[in-house]
Amino acid sequence: MVICEYSGQGILELCHNWGTELPSSGFEGYKSGNEPEHKGFGHICVFVDDLHKACDRFTKLGVQFKKRPEDGQMRHIAFILDPDRYWIEIIQKSAGDKEHTIP
Repeated sequence: MVICEYSGQGILELCHNWGTELPSSGFEGYKSGNEPEHKGFGHICVFVDDLHKACDRFTKLGVQFKKRPEDGQMRHIAFILDPDRYWIEIIQKSAGDKEHTIP
């Protein structure tokens, strides 16, 4: 997993599903890691200052949700779907989060 934050202006988390690159894995091509068999790309994650405001904005824009903050036990995150149905995780940045910046 790689987490990159650029001067507080944004963050990009890249996750690799280990094992799909091995010949023994029987890899048959790329898929959304959220489809059955769970091979390939998983999701990206972005931090926001206010999760509920962000979700309200996504709703107004007609963005489809996989998980809203009020769904399930993990109330501090949401998942939206991009036009290709890849998951995008939305997490509220907390006041105590340590800043990791890349110049």
